[in-house]
Amino acid sequence: MFVIKDEKGKLCVKQTPVTLGEIQNDKYVVEKSLETGDCIVIRGIQKLYDGAEVKIEKEEQI
Repeated sequence: MFVIKDEKGKLCVKQTPVTLGEIQNDKYVVEKSLETGDCIVIRGIQKLYDGAEVKIEKEEQI
């Protein structure tokens, strides 16, 4: 999973391994590695790499 972090005023992604739990309402529950409020990448991950600079085009609640 890619988590968006502020690195010296720039938005960059950090590849973060997560532990998934049970499926609830057709969605996986993330049990470990994410904190409340973390912003994750849900589209366009094919070209991402750890430390890549990104911009948020549309923020969605999931």
